[in-house]
Amino acid sequence: MHENKIFRFAPTPSGFLHLGNVASFMFTELLAKKENAQILLRIDDLDSDRTRSVCVDDIFKTLELLGIEYQLGPKKTADFYQNYSQLTRISLYNEALNFLKEAEHVYACVCTRKDREQTKCTCSDRNISFDALNVAWRLKIDGTKTIELNQETETKHIYKLTENFVVRQKNGKPAYQLATIIDDIYFGVNRIVRGEDLFQSSLMQIYLASLLPTKNYFDNVQFWHHPLITDEEGVKLSKSANATAVNEEEDIPRLKLKLYYGIGEWYEQTKSCTFLVK
Repeated sequence: MHENKIFRFAPTPSGFLHLGNVASFMFTELLAKKENAQILLRIDDLDSDRTRSVCVDDIFKTLELLGIEYQLGPKKTADFYQNYSQLTRISLYNEALNFLKEAEHVYACVCTRKDREQTKCTCSDRNISFDALNVAWRLKIDGTKTIELNQETETKHIYKLTENFVVRQKNGKPAYQLATIIDDIYFGVNRIVRGEDLFQSSLMQIYLASLLPTKNYFDNVQFWHHPLITDEEGVKLSKSANATAVNEEEDIPRLKLKLYYGIGEWYEQTKSCTFLVK
Protein backbone atom coordinates (compact mmCIF):
# COMPACT_ATOMS: atom_id res chain seq x y z
CA MET A 1 0.00 0.00 0.00
CA HIS A 2 2.81 2.43 0.94
CA GLU A 3 5.53 2.74 -1.70
CA ASN A 4 7.78 5.15 0.21
CA LYS A 5 8.81 4.58 3.81
CA ILE A 6 8.34 7.78 5.79
CA PHE A 7 9.06 8.36 9.47
CA ARG A 8 8.41 11.65 11.22
CA PHE A 9 9.59 13.95 13.98
CA ALA A 10 6.59 15.69 15.59
CA PRO A 11 7.72 18.13 18.29
CA THR A 12 5.37 20.61 19.94
CA PRO A 13 6.77 24.18 20.10
CA SER A 14 5.46 24.98 23.57
CA GLY A 15 8.94 24.65 25.08
CA PHE A 16 12.54 23.99 24.08
CA LEU A 17 13.62 20.51 22.97
CA HIS A 18 14.93 18.38 25.85
CA LEU A 19 16.88 15.11 26.04
CA GLY A 20 13.75 12.99 25.77
CA ASN A 21 12.86 14.64 22.46
CA VAL A 22 16.37 14.24 21.13
CA ALA A 23 16.64 10.57 22.14
CA SER A 24 13.39 9.84 20.28
CA PHE A 25 14.64 11.76 17.23
CA MET A 26 17.94 9.87 17.24
CA PHE A 27 16.14 6.53 17.54
CA THR A 28 13.87 7.52 14.65
CA GLU A 29 16.89 8.53 12.57
CA LEU A 30 18.57 5.18 13.30
CA LEU A 31 15.49 3.21 12.24
CA ALA A 32 15.05 5.33 9.11
CA LYS A 33 18.63 4.67 8.04
CA LYS A 34 18.20 0.93 8.64
CA GLU A 35 15.04 0.93 6.50
CA ASN A 36 16.37 3.32 3.84
CA ALA A 37 13.44 5.61 4.66
CA GLN A 38 12.84 9.35 4.69
CA ILE A 39 12.00 11.49 7.71
CA LEU A 40 9.42 14.29 7.80
CA LEU A 41 9.68 17.18 10.24
CA ARG A 42 6.14 17.92 11.37
CA ILE A 43 5.84 20.61 14.04
CA ASP A 44 2.56 20.33 15.96
CA ASP A 45 1.43 23.92 16.58
CA LEU A 46 -2.33 23.43 16.64
CA ASP A 47 -2.44 24.71 20.23
CA SER A 48 -1.60 28.24 19.10
CA ASP A 49 -2.12 29.68 22.61
CA ARG A 50 0.89 27.71 23.85
CA THR A 51 3.03 27.88 20.71
CA ARG A 52 6.10 30.11 20.99
CA SER A 53 7.92 31.29 17.89
CA VAL A 54 11.24 31.12 19.75
CA CYS A 55 10.58 27.41 20.34
CA VAL A 56 9.95 26.86 16.64
CA ASP A 57 13.32 28.50 15.98
CA ASP A 58 14.86 26.22 18.60
CA ILE A 59 13.69 23.07 16.79
CA PHE A 60 15.62 23.97 13.64
CA LYS A 61 18.68 25.17 15.56
CA THR A 62 18.83 22.09 17.80
CA LEU A 63 18.46 19.61 14.95
CA GLU A 64 21.26 21.39 13.08
CA LEU A 65 23.43 21.54 16.21
CA LEU A 66 23.04 17.80 16.79
CA GLY A 67 23.47 16.89 13.14
CA ILE A 68 20.10 15.11 13.07
CA GLU A 69 18.88 14.99 9.49
CA TYR A 70 15.43 14.92 7.91
CA GLN A 71 14.44 15.02 4.24
CA LEU A 72 10.85 16.30 4.19
CA GLY A 73 9.14 19.32 5.69
CA PRO A 74 10.16 22.89 6.48
CA LYS A 75 13.78 23.97 6.59
CA LYS A 76 13.32 27.35 8.28
CA THR A 77 10.81 29.00 10.63
CA ALA A 78 9.27 31.20 7.92
CA ASP A 79 8.82 28.19 5.62
CA PHE A 80 7.10 26.33 8.45
CA TYR A 81 4.56 29.05 9.20
CA GLN A 82 3.81 29.66 5.55
CA ASN A 83 3.58 26.10 4.26
CA TYR A 84 3.58 23.49 7.04
CA SER A 85 1.83 24.89 10.13
CA GLN A 86 -1.12 22.80 11.29
CA LEU A 87 -3.18 25.98 11.01
CA THR A 88 -2.87 25.65 7.21
CA ARG A 89 -4.69 22.29 7.42
CA ILE A 90 -7.68 23.33 9.54
CA SER A 91 -10.04 22.59 6.63
CA LEU A 92 -8.85 18.96 6.55
CA TYR A 93 -9.46 18.52 10.26
CA ASN A 94 -12.91 20.09 10.03
CA GLU A 95 -13.77 17.89 7.06
CA ALA A 96 -12.98 14.81 9.16
CA LEU A 97 -14.97 16.17 12.10
CA ASN A 98 -18.00 16.83 9.92
CA PHE A 99 -17.75 13.32 8.52
CA LEU A 100 -17.77 11.87 12.03
CA LYS A 101 -20.75 14.02 12.94
CA GLU A 102 -22.77 13.05 9.86
CA ALA A 103 -21.95 9.38 10.44
CA GLU A 104 -23.16 9.78 14.08
CA HIS A 105 -19.84 8.65 15.53
CA VAL A 106 -19.65 11.64 17.90
CA TYR A 107 -21.81 13.49 20.41
CA ALA A 108 -21.63 16.88 22.10
CA CYS A 109 -20.46 16.90 25.71
CA VAL A 110 -20.54 19.71 28.29
CA CYS A 111 -18.73 17.84 31.06
CA THR A 112 -15.46 19.00 32.52
CA ARG A 113 -12.73 16.56 33.47
CA LYS A 114 -13.72 16.99 37.12
CA ASP A 115 -17.37 16.27 36.26
CA ARG A 116 -16.39 13.00 34.60
CA GLU A 117 -14.23 11.98 37.54
CA GLN A 118 -17.08 12.50 39.98
CA THR A 119 -20.04 11.07 38.09
CA LYS A 120 -20.95 9.19 34.93
CA CYS A 121 -21.36 11.38 31.87
CA THR A 122 -24.83 11.19 30.29
CA CYS A 123 -24.28 13.71 27.51
CA SER A 124 -24.57 11.04 24.81
CA ASP A 125 -28.25 10.65 25.75
CA ARG A 126 -29.06 14.36 26.00
CA ASN A 127 -28.96 15.33 22.30
CA ILE A 128 -26.93 18.46 23.00
CA SER A 129 -26.43 20.67 19.95
CA PHE A 130 -23.03 20.35 18.30
CA ASP A 131 -23.16 24.11 17.71
CA ALA A 132 -23.77 25.00 21.36
CA LEU A 133 -21.13 27.08 23.12
CA ASN A 134 -18.47 25.41 25.24
CA VAL A 135 -19.13 21.82 24.17
CA ALA A 136 -16.59 19.20 23.20
CA TRP A 137 -17.21 16.48 20.63
CA ARG A 138 -16.57 12.99 21.97
CA LEU A 139 -16.20 9.81 19.97
CA LYS A 140 -18.71 7.04 20.67
CA ILE A 141 -16.69 3.92 21.45
CA ASP A 142 -18.20 0.64 20.28
CA GLY A 143 -17.46 -1.75 23.12
CA THR A 144 -17.74 -4.77 20.83
CA LYS A 145 -14.74 -3.72 18.72
CA THR A 146 -11.22 -4.86 19.51
CA ILE A 147 -7.79 -3.64 18.49
CA GLU A 148 -5.37 -6.40 17.60
CA LEU A 149 -1.66 -5.76 18.01
CA ASN A 150 0.60 -7.85 15.81
CA GLN A 151 4.29 -8.04 16.61
CA GLU A 152 6.87 -10.09 14.78
CA THR A 153 7.74 -13.41 16.49
CA GLU A 154 5.28 -12.74 19.31
CA THR A 155 1.73 -13.76 20.06
CA LYS A 156 -1.06 -11.33 19.24
CA HIS A 157 -2.39 -8.97 21.90
CA ILE A 158 -5.99 -7.77 22.02
CA TYR A 159 -7.06 -4.40 23.43
CA LYS A 160 -10.38 -2.61 23.95
CA LEU A 161 -11.15 1.06 24.44
CA THR A 162 -13.71 2.09 27.04
CA GLU A 163 -13.36 5.88 27.28
CA ASN A 164 -15.26 8.15 24.86
CA PHE A 165 -12.42 10.55 24.08
CA VAL A 166 -12.51 14.09 22.70
CA VAL A 167 -11.98 14.74 18.98
CA ARG A 168 -12.95 18.42 19.03
CA GLN A 169 -12.17 20.65 21.98
CA LYS A 170 -14.57 23.06 23.66
CA ASN A 171 -12.78 25.97 21.99
CA GLY A 172 -13.74 24.53 18.60
CA LYS A 173 -10.24 23.32 17.72
CA PRO A 174 -9.57 19.76 16.57
CA ALA A 175 -8.12 17.59 19.33
CA TYR A 176 -4.63 16.11 19.09
CA GLN A 177 -5.86 12.54 18.50
CA LEU A 178 -7.70 13.61 15.35
CA ALA A 179 -5.19 16.12 13.99
CA THR A 180 -2.24 13.76 14.22
CA ILE A 181 -3.84 10.97 12.15
CA ILE A 182 -5.07 13.43 9.52
CA ASP A 183 -1.53 14.79 9.29
CA ASP A 184 0.03 11.33 9.03
CA ILE A 185 -2.31 10.45 6.19
CA TYR A 186 -1.79 13.81 4.48
CA PHE A 187 2.01 13.50 4.51
CA GLY A 188 2.08 9.75 3.80
CA VAL A 189 3.71 8.83 7.12
CA ASN A 190 3.77 5.06 7.57
CA ARG A 191 6.45 4.56 10.24
CA ILE A 192 5.63 6.04 13.67
CA VAL A 193 8.06 6.20 16.59
CA ARG A 194 6.89 7.40 19.99
CA GLY A 195 7.46 6.86 23.70
CA GLU A 196 5.83 3.92 25.45
CA ASP A 197 3.78 6.41 27.47
CA LEU A 198 1.83 7.17 24.27
CA PHE A 199 0.78 3.57 23.63
CA GLN A 200 -2.80 4.39 24.68
CA SER A 201 -2.79 7.28 22.21
CA SER A 202 -1.83 4.82 19.47
CA LEU A 203 -4.86 2.69 20.32
CA MET A 204 -7.14 5.73 20.30
CA GLN A 205 -5.80 6.97 16.98
CA ILE A 206 -6.05 3.57 15.31
CA TYR A 207 -9.65 3.23 16.45
CA LEU A 208 -10.53 6.74 15.30
CA ALA A 209 -8.86 6.22 11.93
CA SER A 210 -10.94 3.10 11.36
CA LEU A 211 -14.08 5.27 11.28
CA LEU A 212 -12.84 7.68 8.61
CA PRO A 213 -13.10 7.21 4.81
CA THR A 214 -9.39 6.35 4.72
CA LYS A 215 -10.00 3.65 7.33
CA ASN A 216 -7.58 1.11 5.86
CA TYR A 217 -4.61 3.46 5.78
CA PHE A 218 -3.17 2.42 9.13
CA ASP A 219 -3.55 -1.33 8.64
CA ASN A 220 0.07 -1.61 7.50
CA VAL A 221 1.60 1.34 9.30
CA GLN A 222 4.40 0.25 11.65
CA PHE A 223 4.74 1.59 15.19
CA TRP A 224 7.64 1.56 17.64
CA HIS A 225 6.99 2.44 21.31
CA HIS A 226 10.36 3.02 22.91
CA PRO A 227 11.35 3.34 26.61
CA LEU A 228 11.53 6.80 28.15
CA ILE A 229 14.45 8.93 29.20
CA THR A 230 14.02 9.70 32.91
CA ASP A 231 15.71 11.84 35.54
CA GLU A 232 17.61 10.50 38.55
CA GLU A 233 14.32 9.92 40.37
CA GLY A 234 12.82 7.92 37.52
CA VAL A 235 10.44 10.68 36.35
CA LYS A 236 10.16 11.03 32.57
CA LEU A 237 11.65 14.12 31.00
CA SER A 238 9.00 16.50 29.70
CA LYS A 239 8.40 20.18 29.07
CA SER A 240 5.75 20.25 31.80
CA ALA A 241 8.34 18.95 34.27
CA ASN A 242 10.82 21.64 33.19
CA ALA A 243 13.30 19.20 31.67
CA THR A 244 16.65 20.78 30.82
CA ALA A 245 16.68 22.18 27.29
CA VAL A 246 19.25 20.76 24.90
CA ASN A 247 20.32 24.27 23.96
CA GLU A 248 21.64 24.67 27.51
CA GLU A 249 24.04 21.74 27.13
CA GLU A 250 27.67 22.71 26.69
CA ASP A 251 29.19 19.43 25.47
CA ILE A 252 27.04 18.26 22.55
CA PRO A 253 29.38 15.42 21.41
CA ARG A 254 29.35 13.98 24.95
CA LEU A 255 25.56 14.28 25.05
CA LYS A 256 25.15 12.43 21.75
CA LEU A 257 27.55 9.69 22.83
CA LYS A 258 25.61 9.21 26.06
CA LEU A 259 22.30 8.94 24.21
CA TYR A 260 23.68 6.59 21.53
CA TYR A 261 24.48 4.00 24.22
CA GLY A 262 20.88 3.94 25.45
CA ILE A 263 19.43 4.03 21.95
CA GLY A 264 21.49 0.99 21.00
CA GLU A 265 19.66 -0.91 23.73
CA TRP A 266 16.34 0.43 22.46
CA TYR A 267 17.14 -0.90 19.01
CA GLU A 268 17.71 -4.38 20.40
CA GLN A 269 14.65 -4.37 22.66
CA THR A 270 11.97 -2.34 20.87
CA LYS A 271 10.03 -4.27 18.21
CA SER A 272 7.76 -2.73 15.63
CA CYS A 273 4.08 -3.59 15.59
CA THR A 274 0.95 -3.05 13.53
CA PHE A 275 -2.64 -2.60 14.71
CA LEU A 276 -5.93 -3.84 13.27
CA VAL A 277 -9.43 -2.86 14.44
CA LYS A 278 -11.94 -5.71 14.36
